[in-house]
Amino acid sequence: MQLGNTRILLLLLVLTPMQFASGARAQFVWELSQPKENNNRYQYNFSALSCSGDNCTVAGTQRDYITSKLAIIFWHSVDGGSSWTLQDPQLPWEIGDNQNKFYGIQQIDSLNVIAIGDTGLVLRTFDGGKTWNKQDCHTKAFLNDVHFSDPLNGMIVSSDSTRNIFTTSDGGVQWNNVSFGEKNFVRCHTFGSAKFGIMKSGNGPLYFTADNWKTIDSTKPFFDSISSKEYVLNNWSITGTDTIATYGVDYGSVIGGLIIRTTDRGKTWEKPLSFPGFNYINFMSALNRDTVFAAGFSINHILYSSDHGTTWRNDSLIVNTNYPADICVGLAAAGNGHYLGTFNGIIIKGQTQDFTVNSSGKINTVSVYPNPASTFVKIICSGIRVRVHILDVLGRECLPPIISDEELVTFDVTNLPLGFYSVFFDHNGNLISSAKFAIIR
Repeated sequence: MQLGNTRILLLLLVLTPMQFASGARAQFVWELSQPKENNNRYQYNFSALSCSGDNCTVAGTQRDYITSKLAIIFWHSVDGGSSWTLQDPQLPWEIGDNQNKFYGIQQIDSLNVIAIGDTGLVLRTFDGGKTWNKQDCHTKAFLNDVHFSDPLNGMIVSSDSTRNIFTTSDGGVQWNNVSFGEKNFVRCHTFGSAKFGIMKSGNGPLYFTADNWKTIDSTKPFFDSISSKEYVLNNWSITGTDTIATYGVDYGSVIGGLIIRTTDRGKTWEKPLSFPGFNYINFMSALNRDTVFAAGFSINHILYSSDHGTTWRNDSLIVNTNYPADICVGLAAAGNGHYLGTFNGIIIKGQTQDFTVNSSGKINTVSVYPNPASTFVKIICSGIRVRVHILDVLGRECLPPIISDEELVTFDVTNLPLGFYSVFFDHNGNLISSAKFAIIR
């Protein structure tokens, strides 16, 4: 390398604007959180997830490679997804013509869990999953959603054209059908004894009752304009009684995920937010936290909000596995600050990782070797797991970011030009300078 070029590179490195931070920082990182498989004998396919505090349950199926049999199973965690215990309700995947596949689950509290699925399937535990009991809600139609406000009061909505709303006040021992002139209900919510809300597929509306459906209030459709026919919303997230985010797919000029929110229980709706990078959005964590995640069908991407779902940004979902995280089947927040997601049969856990930034804007306890480098560079991130980025002197990202695994990342720099490069850690979208290295050959 010529000395003149080196001086130019050093000057550019000094003049290039960087984003720095100081003090203690936290980076949100994701990692695989799989139940342990038994000598690779079984394959698990997860389809529903729910948490209440640090108690979390995942529902799905188990395939036995030796016997080729399928069975429905649960995995339960009491530490926010750090470890899992198998719970077997002793039911095969198929019973006669019925397929036992889960579409929804709610971890009501540490002891009470309910799961619903195909052909009227309702399973309930009152003892934390030690025993599971089938319940009869008087339909063989697919069950779309279930929600309880407490262990006793809850409701279910189904795809049945006439018997589509069921309520209970005794924990599901007895389910009562509610006559209702509408159909195509996809989501439900119980606010307390005799207080319910349901969501109709597509443009809505939402329906609410405070007297067990004797009287009913309804919202306007989600959009009043003709263009509303281009939106199909099939899920919601509710906090308290008034703030509701509905989401699904935008069939406009560019198909993409869609989110629309109301803070007055549907009297008025905010401007819809469209995300072309998502084929659809089908799950969202609870709105009662500052941090909210939403996901659907998008390869290794997730939507992130730090203001209760008011604004969103599209984040790369970098996980320490080669398995693609593209189809989301569940998102939930655990009580210890962790977030859990299920994608394509894998479970991932997200949490903030604290690290320290010194007064010069660099992260402590980071080393890079060899430096200078020629074919590869190893970066040791002592005590932290974050996304690591390599930028050139013009601030351009040169290589795909890598999430640190076991506090070490290795970049292949064979194809990078000679010169100086900077190592940055990603903190909620802001790049924090951590180290520099040179490439010579």
